[in-house]
Amino acid sequence: QGSVIVQGPIGSGKTVTLMQFVKAHPNRCFSYFLSDNYWVLRPSAFIWNLCSQMSEVLGENSSANKSWENIGIDLEGLKTIFGTLAQKIIHVAKKEKTVFYFVIDGLEWSFSGNKEDRIIDLFPLPFHSKGLQFLGSARSTIIPNITFPFTEEDPPYFSLTETTKYLDDLKPTKEDLTNIQDMSGGMPGYISIIKRLITENLLSFATLIEKPNEIDTLINIQWKESLDLLENSGKLALATLAYSIIPLNI
Repeated sequence: QGSVIVQGPIGSGKTVTLMQFVKAHPNRCFSYFLSDNYWVLRPSAFIWNLCSQMSEVLGENSSANKSWENIGIDLEGLKTIFGTLAQKIIHVAKKEKTVFYFVIDGLEWSFSGNKEDRIIDLFPLPFHSKGLQFLGSARSTIIPNITFPFTEEDPPYFSLTETTKYLDDLKPTKEDLTNIQDMSGGMPGYISIIKRLITENLLSFATLIEKPNEIDTLINIQWKESLDLLENSGKLALATLAYSIIPLNI
C-alpha cells in the first residue's frame, strides 16, 4: 500500500510489468510512460495528461467540466486542479470501496531538466493508503535519488521453463536455452530482444554466445541493422514522430 517502485537495470521487464498492470486495471489506472522525448518530459504535459485521465474516470469529460484544458493555464493552475481531481478520485474510491493507481514508468527520466522545472519536483503525488496509490518504475541507479517514501520491488524474471516456452517457436536446443538463461538472468526485456534479433535474422543461436552479453549492445545491434535498411526519408519520419508536439497517426 502507498507507493511502490519496481526497480532494476534496463531490460529487466519494468515497463512490461507496468504495462501489464495498466492493461489489467484499465479503469483504475492513471498512467504516464516517461522517455527521453522533450515534450513528454514537460511537467505541464505530465500534469495535464493525468488530469485528463482522472476527468475521464470522474465523468467530467464535457467541454463545460473540462474548462481547465484552456491552453493558457499555467503549471501552478494545473497543479491546483490536479489536487482537486485527486481528492475527488479518493472520494470515489472510498464510496465504491476500490483502489485507483498513479502508474508512472521510467522515473529516471523525471530528473531531466533544471531543478524546480522537472517532473520529479512534482512528487510525491497525492495518494491515500486505501484509495489512491502509486506504482512506478526506475532503473536501480536512480533509486537513491528518490526522496519520498516507497517500497522497493523487483520485476518478475523468467524461469528456465518460462524462457523455454517463450522461445519455443524458434526451436532452440537445450544448450541454447541454458546459455540464454545464464546470459540474461531471466530478464524479460533481454530475452525479448534476443527473440526479435533471431526472428529478424540479425542474430543466430550459434553466434549469440560470441556477442557481448550487455543488453545495451544487443539494442544497438538491433537499431543499427534496422536503421541501415532505412532511407533518409524513413529516418526523418522517425525523428518527426519522436519529437512531434502533438500525437501523429501512422
